Amino acid sequence: MSKFDLAYIDIKNSSYDGDPKYNVRYSLTLCKHGVHQIGKTAIVILKNPASTCKSCIFYSTNLQDTYDVDKTTSHIINTLFVNGTTYDKIITLNLFPYYDNIPAAINSVYNNLFSTPHISYNNNLNKMDAIIKNNSGADVFCAWGQASGILNSIYDKAITDVIAILLANNISSYKYYDQTGQKTTTLSSQPFYPLHGSKW
Repeated sequence: MSKFDLAYIDIKNSSYDGDPKYNVRYSLTLCKHGVHQIGKTAIVILKNPASTCKSCIFYSTNLQDTYDVDKTTSHIINTLFVNGTTYDKIITLNLFPYYDNIPAAINSVYNNLFSTPHISYNNNLNKMDAIIKNNSGADVFCAWGQASGILNSIYDKAITDVIAILLANNISSYKYYDQTGQKTTTLSSQPFYPLHGSKW
């Protein structure tokens, strides 16, 4: 397991939002070390949290003592902070807030999206909407990847709900990565599957 590298992450001003009752992390906000005034923000929308800050949410561990920084989070930090100087803050959000890397778990928890969604799902959408509203001008990166075992109906519903939030906040384009680097394209109202953040 890795730990936040304090040479790149300002732990004092970084934060997370989650709820152990529902086994979820809604957001993770990471500020770049050595920045006195936050400039450009990147909002990165992933599939679901794997482990980062799980010990914080469940055991009240301080961010600087967290040893569960997952590979995706580390990779995004390296891409947007270490290897580039454009961004001073990264906010990671997710289609699904539930902590797990097993698709069957996501399918089980969110199997009623079309009738009575799990409370954490609605909470996630509401918090996402608020974060996007409060960070107008941020670059939005879509990075959730393929369904990879999550039921297509559930996956496409989550993507469509997130797209609706982006469009309602007047976000008409998004950034993504492919094998050749960072790109920007027009936001579509139809589900799409950008390269996952772990593969940038």
